[in-house]
Amino acid sequence: MAEIIGTETLTQKQSIARVELFTDARLTPDQWALTVHFEDGFYNEADELVGETQFGTRRVVRAFGAIKDTSISATGATVTVAQLAALIQTACYQFRAEDIAAEQAPVAPEA
Repeated sequence: MAEIIGTETLTQKQSIARVELFTDARLTPDQWALTVHFEDGFYNEADELVGETQFGTRRVVRAFGAIKDTSISATGATVTVAQLAALIQTACYQFRAEDIAAEQAPVAPEA
C-alpha cells in the first residue's frame, strides 16, 4: 500500500523482526512451537526505511505437532513441517559440533 507523504511516495512493508523456536523435541517432537514477531515500516522508492519501524505489529504462533503433515515450499523445495523440524534439529547439532571442534582445535604457534 503506497501513501504519499509530503513529496515522497512511501510503501508500508511488514518484515520478520524476530523468530523464536521453542522445543523439547527429544522428548516430545510434536511440541515444537514457532513464534514469529513482525514489524512495520515505511520505505521510499529507493527501498530505504523512512523513520522508525514499529515492532510487534503482528505475532504468528504455530505448534508443529498440530500441523506436522502440512507442506511448505520455498526455493524449489517442498518439505513437511515434521521434516522442517528434523532439519532444524540436525542443523543445531551440526552447528554445535562445529563450535566444539573449533574450541578444541590446536592454536598454531606464531612465526
